[in-house]
Amino acid sequence: MAARTSVTVTPTAVVVAFTALVAFILAFAFKSMLAHLVGALTLSVLATSIVLAIFAVRGLTVTRTIAATAFDGDSLKMEFEIRNGGRTARRLVEVACGYYATHMVSGRLSAFVPEIPAGGSALLTATIEDMRRGEYVFQPPTLMSGDPFGLIVVARTADELEEPTLRVTVYPLTFPIDRMSMLSDMSWSFTGVEPTNRPGHGGEILGTREYRWGDSVRAIHWPLSARMGELIVKEFERSASTEVTIFVDLDAKAAWGSGRDQTLEYSIRIAASAAEYAIRRGNSVRLAAYGTQWIVVPPGKGTLHQQMLMGYLASFQSMGQTPFNYVIGQMAPRLREGSSAVVVFPNEHLHLDLFGPALEALWARRIRLTAILLNVESFLEGSVANLKPDLRAAAYLSGRGATVYMVSKGDDLGRRLSVPL
Repeated sequence: MAARTSVTVTPTAVVVAFTALVAFILAFAFKSMLAHLVGALTLSVLATSIVLAIFAVRGLTVTRTIAATAFDGDSLKMEFEIRNGGRTARRLVEVACGYYATHMVSGRLSAFVPEIPAGGSALLTATIEDMRRGEYVFQPPTLMSGDPFGLIVVARTADELEEPTLRVTVYPLTFPIDRMSMLSDMSWSFTGVEPTNRPGHGGEILGTREYRWGDSVRAIHWPLSARMGELIVKEFERSASTEVTIFVDLDAKAAWGSGRDQTLEYSIRIAASAAEYAIRRGNSVRLAAYGTQWIVVPPGKGTLHQQMLMGYLASFQSMGQTPFNYVIGQMAPRLREGSSAVVVFPNEHLHLDLFGPALEALWARRIRLTAILLNVESFLEGSVANLKPDLRAAAYLSGRGATVYMVSKGDDLGRRLSVPL
């Protein structure tokens, strides 16, 4: 796509043109040489302005640089370098770059330089303050200048070959977690599975015991059974998975509050920090959510996997219509038996009659559940400080062996997630 050049006539230029027209009408009507002179002078000024404005951006090129990633709350700088390939200086040059984002209204970066000498260049900087989490798209830059009289403005927008559209990902801001009860007993693993000295269905023989109804026939120790006169079965070491699945609720009905004080923003910060904590400990992390479609990031480890998780979390929006219990229930059979699951959602959204079967599906696979509940009452408009949360859901989960944390608006998240209820 070729560069686009546009010419804008200012209101002052319209007044000048109208003045010339009136002068010529008066000149023809009254045979006045003075009117002819005024009309010719104003018309020549307007024509000269058009020519000078068109040449004002000739020979100018612009390049820009910007960081590919940032974190929520950062200031982001874009640097422009304008080069003048012409034989004369260029004066009063402005560069602008429009952008739009997923969580912010569209905006515009601009910078101004009084003069660029012939064959020289100018370095300019424009800044976006207080970036919000999400994806930003920056359009090709536009150079603008005009004539010395300020009558005509000419804008030249670079094409995609000169300066392609840029994308910047603003990650959620994580917080340090010193200790969080969400993982299996073993932390380090190359395969996602570690042996643990507890009864199970695989690994080395741990011991023997009497037969119980439901035991596999293959586990019967036949020689010992014959010697003891009763059925004896072998117990094996159980493999405890170090795989962690993090669930995030993207149902539109689960979004309470506004701006950064919204339950979704807290959920995403918590999910990002929990993933960072687990990966730092060597665990394999999966991300699961349902917005307008399934978003499932397969389990993985290391820095590159963490960056991929952060990229997905940066783009999350509460636009879904799918109940969270459905998401958990559908994913439960796909999780590794004996692994861990971290579920982040508002406490008001836990309807036990709906969530019961989904949670039972997790427990049936011996999945260690960590529930991080957001105290919805604290996120409501005009909420009272230190308002006590509804702990009925937390009590139910704790009673079933889950590790439960309760987070309110304004909490120190790192400290809050270090001590379960």
